[in-house]
Amino acid sequence: MNCNRKCRNGYCCQFLVLHIPKETDKIWLLYHKIKILGKSDEIEDHIKIRIDIPCKHLNKYGLCKIYDRRPKVCVDAECPL
Repeated sequence: MNCNRKCRNGYCCQFLVLHIPKETDKIWLLYHKIKILGKSDEIEDHIKIRIDIPCKHLNKYGLCKIYDRRPKVCVDAECPL
């Protein structure tokens, strides 16, 4: 995982960050406990949201239990923050 200083001990495996159209109903997002992070730097007319959904392979300390055999998608993942 190519992580920055904020991303340690499986921090980025605790949630998803998605880019969605900015006209999406913000109230619906808040009702579903989805955090609005702000304007997307990557996609015009989009906002970034954070959905807290930890990976099932994290232990109680937030470390990956399958680190040595984790899927390629995890190896290639970059910290979304």
